[in-house]
Amino acid sequence: MISNLNAQLLATSVTGRTYRISWSGSADLYYIYLDGVLVGTTAQTWYDLTVGVGQRPLIDVLDDPAAVPAEVFPEGVTLAWYSSGAGTAGYRIDKWIDGDWVEQETVGETWYQTWTSGAVADDTLHTYQSTPLGINGNEGIPLQRSVLMVRRPDAPQVSFDYDALAGTVTISS
Repeated sequence: MISNLNAQLLATSVTGRTYRISWSGSADLYYIYLDGVLVGTTAQTWYDLTVGVGQRPLIDVLDDPAAVPAEVFPEGVTLAWYSSGAGTAGYRIDKWIDGDWVEQETVGETWYQTWTSGAVADDTLHTYQSTPLGINGNEGIPLQRSVLMVRRPDAPQVSFDYDALAGTVTISS
């Protein structure tokens, strides 16, 4: 039987960015997925999981090794490019924000370079550029890229109100 236990997950803070994910069940072994990648297995009904700064993880707990976790769409933009060659010290990554290039980070020189942003707005066109920085202090010609972000939507901002007399729950946004 394929069973995704996500509807029953409870997360409590352990330390810093580590959380204890717990659930109820009676399987011999559980498979823990973080953003679609298997990160561990356990016979317990809990698992300690560390998440990155600003990360909004998608966690799947499955009790069948043949089960497939939910499809994951990354929240950030990954840029990749080949080196500009000899004389390059690194690259400055800029993002186009409100009519200006805003520096995001400066990265060192490698033959094949990658850089990943933090979470960005969904259903939005994001434009970046990587500018080679020469060992002589000069800047090279920027390489620009635009990306239309389509990712897992943000959780809705809702509140719940329970009326014990009427036995009803009211959901408000």
